[in-house]
Amino acid sequence: MGFECSCRGKYQGKYCTHILDLCVHKPCGDNGQCSQYGRIFRCFCMSGYQGTFCDIPPQVCFPNPCENGGTCKPQGTTFGCTCTAGFFGKTCSRFQDPCSPDPCGDNGRCSSRHASFVCDCLNGYRGRLCNIKPNLCFPNPCQHGGTCQEHGDSFLCTCAGGYEGRVCERSVNLCSPNPCKNNGRCHQGGASFHCSCKQDYQGSRCEIYRPSPCARSPCRNNGLCREVGFTFACLCPPGYHGRFCDISEYLFVFSAAAAR
Repeated sequence: MGFECSCRGKYQGKYCTHILDLCVHKPCGDNGQCSQYGRIFRCFCMSGYQGTFCDIPPQVCFPNPCENGGTCKPQGTTFGCTCTAGFFGKTCSRFQDPCSPDPCGDNGRCSSRHASFVCDCLNGYRGRLCNIKPNLCFPNPCQHGGTCQEHGDSFLCTCAGGYEGRVCERSVNLCSPNPCKNNGRCHQGGASFHCSCKQDYQGSRCEIYRPSPCARSPCRNNGLCREVGFTFACLCPPGYHGRFCDISEYLFVFSAAAAR
């Protein structure tokens, strides 16, 4: 006759001498601890893992731990957040002020606009970061036809004739001091002048002395002397003619009558 052993607990074999180790092949993997109870075992899972064999990974991104619109991505038993513009930190909870450090420099004022910024430029500077120097000659600050030229952080005006001042705002007094010689009178007209000369003087500045050909009254018999260039002409009264109005028509008539 034969026999058969009915083993108890974790023992097995023909004579129930071998121990049954259900955890020897690590049924719980690396994410749980195996414990045997007789002919059964149980997995005690690590934090976040679940399932009979602790093979279901933790739901680290549900609910979403990333704040301010950040995107969650599982990284083993933990997670990583990809933050939206302007935020940082493990859960995107910290706000990065786009105006610190100031991107607008010394020539602009920075204003936050959500995750971006806007520069309000000062003193004529331009550009998104207020880093483009102003065109100091546009529009032209020089008045009365003056020409503008940039000079460092400022500008210089080359004034048209007859004007002066930083922006050519003042009219030059071309008659002071008087450019007209020999007591001539100066008359200014825009960017030029002309001289009214005294008797016996001529030239653009009355610098030439030339007595009038009529000064000695060359016309006789009350003839009227008129200057013609550098000489003169006599306008004779009725009854007289000749260069000097010295020929009398009456004398000619009388002589002719006496000859008859």
